[in-house]
Amino acid sequence: MTWPFRITRIKEDSLLVARKLADSRRVVCCSPNYANERGLPKTLAELPQHVGIGYAHLAANHLWQFAPARRRARLHLATPKGRILTNNGEAMRDAAVAGLGLAVLPLFIVAEDLRAGRLIHVLPRETPIPDAIYAVYPQRRHKLRRLSVVVEHLRNALAGIPPWERDLSSR
Repeated sequence: MTWPFRITRIKEDSLLVARKLADSRRVVCCSPNYANERGLPKTLAELPQHVGIGYAHLAANHLWQFAPARRRARLHLATPKGRILTNNGEAMRDAAVAGLGLAVLPLFIVAEDLRAGRLIHVLPRETPIPDAIYAVYPQRRHKLRRLSVVVEHLRNALAGIPPWERDLSSR
């Protein structure tokens, strides 16, 4: 049996069951070299003056969405100039570590680089809209006991602060 997982803001699909396992928080990050050469944005309004690393499977206005500062305010969209576009989160991280621009990436991809100082958290008071991690499977399998047990185990293991974020919460 394969275990398909999706990290997205999922849309309803009548053929699939999607069980949310955890939130996938994202951060804006860059390398210390990029920060030294180009400076860091102090506000979301300064992002368009910077170089961004984009994700090919999402429009920039979806990738660079930030939670509103106040309740009932609208989402804030801030998109840097595009320089690199890739369809892989690890390639985006590698480009950011190489100093090629700012990137919005999930913490599960960049946590080790943040801990090691290869990346720095940019605009830490701003919150990119998170994605979620889902177990996705055909409806006909939802009654399989072993599938239910594994999905529940993953939901419990990822409840609260996911393991890759646990020592980053104070940063």
